[in-house]
Amino acid sequence: MPLYGCLARADGGYGSSVALSGGIGYRIDPLFRVDLTLGWRPQFRFSGDADFPVAGGQSVRGDVSTLTGMVTGYLDLAPLLPVDLGPFEPFVGAGIGVSRNRLEGNTLSFSAIPQVVTTPDGTWTGFAWTATAGTAIRLGPQLALEIAYRYTDFGRVESDRGAATRYRPSGTVPLAIDGTRSDLSSHGIAIGLRYAF
Repeated sequence: MPLYGCLARADGGYGSSVALSGGIGYRIDPLFRVDLTLGWRPQFRFSGDADFPVAGGQSVRGDVSTLTGMVTGYLDLAPLLPVDLGPFEPFVGAGIGVSRNRLEGNTLSFSAIPQVVTTPDGTWTGFAWTATAGTAIRLGPQLALEIAYRYTDFGRVESDRGAATRYRPSGTVPLAIDGTRSDLSSHGIAIGLRYAF
């Protein structure tokens, strides 16, 4: 939900993005391991409606990319269970890190006026965290396939204060605008390969 400097809001959501990540880890003992990962999500697309005090619909669009570094610790559950799960190795994990969230501006379309307003771009860098649960499937002595649910809180998405641009049939006008801000998080299924050296 982007929040504009004049306290107008936009209700909606960021949709989904493909996520690409890679990392390196270390096994502390049979129960615990830790890894450092770098993840990139190239396009969360916000879609919603604003509530400026004017008549007609006010659709809002905006694209966000994230670059995230996380340190995550895992508890492998198989050694704690009284049954042999064969190739399955369930785990839970949690991590903290830093996210750099890049907003390619917001575009607000006012149907009744008509006009379109584009806000400035913006970048926010700050604290992020994640939680996960899933299972590895042992494919060989050193190779495992991981399938897990993952929730990640990326922190904030913000645009810079400055000059927005208002487009009307009568012409284009710059508008002074405060920054916008919203929270960004995601949840989904992560699939990856883990190789033990």
